[in-house]
Amino acid sequence: MALVRSASAVMVAALTLAGCGGSSPTAKPKVTTTTSTTQKPADPATVDLAKKGVLMAADLGPNWVLDKGAEAGTIDRKGCGTQAASPILELGAGAFQIGPLVHYKDTKDYLSTAATTFADEAAAQRWIDIRKSPAFIECRRLELEAAEKKNDKRYSVETRQTTTDGVGTQGFEVYTTYQFRYDDTGGVRDANGTFFRFVYRVKRTVIAVSIDRVFLDSDPKDVSQAISDDSYRALSAAYARLGA
Repeated sequence: MALVRSASAVMVAALTLAGCGGSSPTAKPKVTTTTSTTQKPADPATVDLAKKGVLMAADLGPNWVLDKGAEAGTIDRKGCGTQAASPILELGAGAFQIGPLVHYKDTKDYLSTAATTFADEAAAQRWIDIRKSPAFIECRRLELEAAEKKNDKRYSVETRQTTTDGVGTQGFEVYTTYQFRYDDTGGVRDANGTFFRFVYRVKRTVIAVSIDRVFLDSDPKDVSQAISDDSYRALSAAYARLGA
């Protein structure tokens, strides 16, 4: 399975969605892990696939600034999607890898990825089905909103889109956008921050791409196209590493 160039057009169309207003998300995205004492080590082949699935700074190109390096993740057993029989609870240590947190130069646009390699394709698809469920989407919205409200109780997050062109093709499985909002004297309105979530499956590996954009007047010209092109190229590199 190979990506075609139309995938980039889908991504750039999504990334040009902008809120209006003057408030912005107040902090860079946080990539967190929760210690688990019950995970046994995953087999080396599984760990290797998960590491190959994350998008590295070198995949994205010279316009991206490294904020935090890649690391092995551990599963938050109280997090979204960890209901009974969830395949995420069956993972061995090392099967969940977190890519570097980076931002596009001269912007507040951040990108991070995570790759999870399951025992087989059936388990990976079960995780996809959970990721696209209304319950999971709402759980993620609540997490984003809670993080913003810690800084200002006027902030909120709204689920805006749960599908787009191309979902269901070439391993593109899940698409969600969350809109950053704030309550000023005129009521609750959209602000200039949007959280984009893309989920792909390559055989038994699931790749989650998070792009958090803050739209600013000072952004470089054509930055949406540049982020799209770089993300497409990086994702294509991950697909190739995974044998797609």
